[in-house]
Amino acid sequence: MKKKFSKKEKITLGVLVGLMVAVIAFGAFVIVGNVNKANEETKKITPTSSSSSEGETEAVSTKAAKKDKETSSKSSKSSKTSSKTSSKTDSKASSSASQSSKTSTSTSTSTSSKATSSKSTSSKAKDKGDKVTKVVPEPVSDHKSESVLTVNGKKCYVGDTITVVFNIKSNKKVVNYQGYSTFDTSYLKLKEVMPNSFGLAQDSDNQIIYNASTPSGMDFSETGTVYSATFEVLKSGSTSVKNTLEIISELDSSNYPVQLADGDYKTKIEIYD
Repeated sequence: MKKKFSKKEKITLGVLVGLMVAVIAFGAFVIVGNVNKANEETKKITPTSSSSSEGETEAVSTKAAKKDKETSSKSSKSSKTSSKTSSKTDSKASSSASQSSKTSTSTSTSTSSKATSSKSTSSKAKDKGDKVTKVVPEPVSDHKSESVLTVNGKKCYVGDTITVVFNIKSNKKVVNYQGYSTFDTSYLKLKEVMPNSFGLAQDSDNQIIYNASTPSGMDFSETGTVYSATFEVLKSGSTSVKNTLEIISELDSSNYPVQLADGDYKTKIEIYD
């Protein structure tokens, strides 16, 4: 049997149902709002995180780029330094080679010039057929020791190199000559001997042997050199270089050759230190 509600009860029940519906609707609204807020916050957080990640990635990339630039810069500087060093080295080597080449060329030219000058002098002497020049070496001021060796009355010093020159002075043209000079090898060591352009000279034990002959004759009227020899002074004391002129003849077409008398010529050995 169904119960019948009164009018008041119906109104009360309706109000309760309406309140329940309102509460449910409000709750649903609140839930939906909270969900929407949560979604919005999630959306906000996600881009920020992504942006932060991208920012960090960009920062790392920037740092890497800077390091690459620094490495590249250092490599470039190193390359430039190496290039400059190599360039300087090549330049120095080139300069050294150039200087060496110039020195070699200068030396060669000088030697060639001297040889040409010597040939020219010899040629002139032979062309003239008479003139024999006198050798006068340049003096040397420094000495290797204070120990003294007297050679032909000339004071020399042990360890030094001296020059011995044999000269002839004649009032007549000389067509030939021959002779030798002796020296003590315990005091003097022969290093080199040079004859004039007409003659020959060589060393043999303790002697210098010399000779010359020319049909055109040799002019010693102003004193000429037969030979020039260099010696090393070995020890102190006193010694001499002695000369023996075996043959000296004048040029005379009517009587060839004629031996010169002692009054027609003079010989002299000179010492230079």
